[in-house]
Amino acid sequence: MDRPNLCEWIRSINPSKARNRHSLLRVPTDDLCRFSWGDFATLSYTWGDPEATESIIVNGQPWTVKRNLADALRVVRKLGWFSSQTYGLWADALCINQNDNEEQSAQVAVMRDIFAGSWTTISYLGQASSSSGQAISLLKTLAELWVSSGDIAPGELGQAQEDPEALGLGSWLATHDFFQRPFWTRLWVVQEMALAPHNMLMFAGNASITWWEVQDAVSAIHVHFFCAKDVGFAHDRDSELGGEAALVVWDVRTLHHLYFGLARIVLKESLGEPRMSISELLETSSGTECKQDLDKVYGLLGVMPAEVANRVAVDYSLAEADVFNDVARLFIEAKGGFCNEILVLVAAKLGDRAWENNEDGVENSMCLFSLPSSFDEAMATFGARSATYAGWVRFAQQGALYQTWTDWRKSIDELLVQDFDGRPVSIRELIGASELPPDEHCQRAFEEYYRFRETSSGRRFVTTISGKYGWAPEPTGSKDPATNPDGWEARPGDAFVLVFGCSVPLVVRQFGQDWKILGEGYLDGVMDGEFMGLIDQGIIPVQDFCFV
Repeated sequence: MDRPNLCEWIRSINPSKARNRHSLLRVPTDDLCRFSWGDFATLSYTWGDPEATESIIVNGQPWTVKRNLADALRVVRKLGWFSSQTYGLWADALCINQNDNEEQSAQVAVMRDIFAGSWTTISYLGQASSSSGQAISLLKTLAELWVSSGDIAPGELGQAQEDPEALGLGSWLATHDFFQRPFWTRLWVVQEMALAPHNMLMFAGNASITWWEVQDAVSAIHVHFFCAKDVGFAHDRDSELGGEAALVVWDVRTLHHLYFGLARIVLKESLGEPRMSISELLETSSGTECKQDLDKVYGLLGVMPAEVANRVAVDYSLAEADVFNDVARLFIEAKGGFCNEILVLVAAKLGDRAWENNEDGVENSMCLFSLPSSFDEAMATFGARSATYAGWVRFAQQGALYQTWTDWRKSIDELLVQDFDGRPVSIRELIGASELPPDEHCQRAFEEYYRFRETSSGRRFVTTISGKYGWAPEPTGSKDPATNPDGWEARPGDAFVLVFGCSVPLVVRQFGQDWKILGEGYLDGVMDGEFMGLIDQGIIPVQDFCFV
């Protein structure tokens, strides 16, 4: 039974059980059990050190399990939820024979049914640390703030954003460490969290927080405290180490993974919307870890489109390359043709890929150029406007991130283009001085700024030998070809190619007779199909490519 159907079913039985986001019962009463024998919950956890084991008693029999599972079971036992015979707990290491590939394959194939069909899920993040309680306390505070953020007056968040101790000395450091737990980088967590109810309890030792509170807290950090968290983190480290802390920045990978990745999947699941595309899934799962490479496919089946997942035969005896190729083919077939997303994933950091011409958006896009092009001026302007309208706080909190925009404006100001009369003018002359209108709406401005930031992230401005200009992949590591010969960045000598059936140009590099795809590109003058005419004129040759 899918999670949305379960929630609707509970509401139909007893509407008072679902009045708000935290109201669903975690333990079903006898009249709500869905099966003749009762009901069940699922356990989400990390296996931990494979060498750390201990013996437990299961149904009167000794059983050797990983220590992390034993710790999780002890925490669960204290809840008192499973004292009766009508409510059971499902844990993979106990319910699946990990030494039997055939049984393992059969169970993994129905993992979505298991987690989506369970009454609830319990997550165990690991043992308590000296700071995990403080982290959970801050996250709950941030979650409450996020829920009530619509009622917060302009400037009310000022102290919490500016004073690194306003939310408790050591809280930001504790929260950073909380998100460094291995649980968050476990690949199987992606579908387990996506299919879990929002009121799922997550434990660090015996301290708990709900999954929804974690999501709300992460949203509050991204919108209200993204820069403040760095200041608080640095302050906490200095305080802890007596001012001798080495410069360490907040590792935001888990925050981004939850906010931009898992949150999208959770929303789609809860609304019953189409499941994730291959690009969304791979971007969400990038950086996660799993025991076997095949789990990079099998561990995501529960959130793949049904037309793909239902055609994947789970078999741990197959070669990884064969499984990956088969799944890519299934996604292509499901799309009804050549799948651009698979090619796009070669450079997953490229940001927004919406190249469509949108004349209705010209006015909105031009408001972007009214934003201050000087960093100091921008911070002063946004700070002043934040005092009268809280929406501008998001701009003020961009901090050094805003430098991306000011650097780009500086780099293009003297670029010559043609004005509407065909005369050569610089971008600066064409656009004029950056001046933010008094009545400019912060939401529209931020949407355009954020679209710019995502579009330009991981890209560089390039020109071609034929005089065209466009975007190409930006360096992601060393820029020196001698030390990074296989880097994804575009370099002189690389080429734009237009592949039939692909809606965007690809940037490629030749290796002997073969070609390597560096990522997608934008090339002015060919994005709307104009290249077909150039082919007819013999200006662009048609040839076969072998990509490696």
